[in-house]
Amino acid sequence: MKKSVYTLLLFCISALATSQQLPLFSQYYYNQFLYNPGFTGTSDKANAYIIQRSQWKDMPGAPVTYAITVDGPAWENKVGIGVSMFSDQTDMLHRSGLYTSYSYKFKIAEDQYLLPGISIGMIDNRIDLSRAIVHDANDPFVLAGNRRKVTFDANFGVAYIWKELKVGLSAMQLMGNKIAYLNTDNSGIYQKLQQHFILSAQYGVMISESAKIKALPSIMLRYTKGNPFQFDVNAIFEWNNMLRGGIAYRHGSALGLNIGCKINKNLVAGYTYELPISTVKKYAGGGHEVMLGYSFGGQRGVDDTKIKELMSKIEAAQWKTDSLSQELNKKDKQHDEQIKNLQIKADSIEANQQKLKEEIKKNNKGNNSTTGTTGTTDSNLPAGLIRAEKVSDYTDENGNPIVSGYYVIIESFRNISNAKNNKDFYEKQKQIKVATIFNKKRKFYYNSVLYTTDEESAVDLINEIKKEKPDAWIFKLIEE
Repeated sequence: MKKSVYTLLLFCISALATSQQLPLFSQYYYNQFLYNPGFTGTSDKANAYIIQRSQWKDMPGAPVTYAITVDGPAWENKVGIGVSMFSDQTDMLHRSGLYTSYSYKFKIAEDQYLLPGISIGMIDNRIDLSRAIVHDANDPFVLAGNRRKVTFDANFGVAYIWKELKVGLSAMQLMGNKIAYLNTDNSGIYQKLQQHFILSAQYGVMISESAKIKALPSIMLRYTKGNPFQFDVNAIFEWNNMLRGGIAYRHGSALGLNIGCKINKNLVAGYTYELPISTVKKYAGGGHEVMLGYSFGGQRGVDDTKIKELMSKIEAAQWKTDSLSQELNKKDKQHDEQIKNLQIKADSIEANQQKLKEEIKKNNKGNNSTTGTTGTTDSNLPAGLIRAEKVSDYTDENGNPIVSGYYVIIESFRNISNAKNNKDFYEKQKQIKVATIFNKKRKFYYNSVLYTTDEESAVDLINEIKKEKPDAWIFKLIEE
């Protein structure tokens, strides 16, 4: 009887050792961190995902897999930190793992980043002999209970990101540890954790700006020693960054239908149904995979839609102001010419009209003495909303002089690199143009989302921004 149990175990473990040992997932295009630690923390927010996958539902003891991952950025988005857990059950064989991951972002060119990453953890390998069907339930080998081995493991990966292009290369189960299930006489069965090499690529391209439809094609190649190359191809389409759908093909294995939706600003859900196309399709039945993701943290931002609408109105008002200014300058020149002609006529007045001329001069002097100065600050505005400064104390980020006017400030920094990271975030993620100005005396950098000569336009914008960023203000830079 013991020989038959050995044969059964040898068959199961050998099948596992010569196939894909890694947990199999279909919705990795949502969470590429699953197969490559280089993608740890590549988003500007932290992300948590829960995945449940059931494969070959019509077969007894079919694979069932669970996974939980959490990852996010740190240290000004230069470092990614994450943790992942999985549980993979196939009949009497059960594997569970726990890993911590780390990545670092290197900027190699404009909008191009290289991210090496590593994950280290352990795998708990178990054989549940209670699930074995045997003729003799009292067999000593069966009564020995479950067999369990815990081993350390490590994964390494590199990710390359350029705008909408994401390419990754990873080596999983890098240590290739050997697991021994031994009896008291040192006889038993051995299993080796095979190294898996994975190459992936994904690219996002907008195919209809008006319909807000975006294509997200992706491909993944897998290689394990002693097995042929395997590959997945996904054709995913996204509408308005809310709904996703598409089809997938796993070479020689299955066809998949993928759907997903963004439930709210932070919550996303996805589902995959797989239809087997291999030789077991008559007996296996379909597969199901459910995914739920949640995003949290990141930089707080203003309402993009409201800001863009307000910016459009301000630009229109600025254009009208410039047009009126040109018209007023034209009339000023005409008035200057008229005044010049009148002055020539006045100079030609004869000496006998001296008394009248003196009276005119007296009246002109009285009129001039009535002129005064007016302020532009509205007493109803909150204290500190508009801060008056000398424009000569400021330059742009390259040290060049800037012009006087109103600058709407959203952030201030002591370090130029922090100011540039904040500027990149607003321009790339929010599509809001940002200018950086520098105070030569205080040695601070300020990020401005608007320059205007119209105080009312600046106040309108700052009142909207302060709903999300209460510490924003206006610099009124004036000539000395």
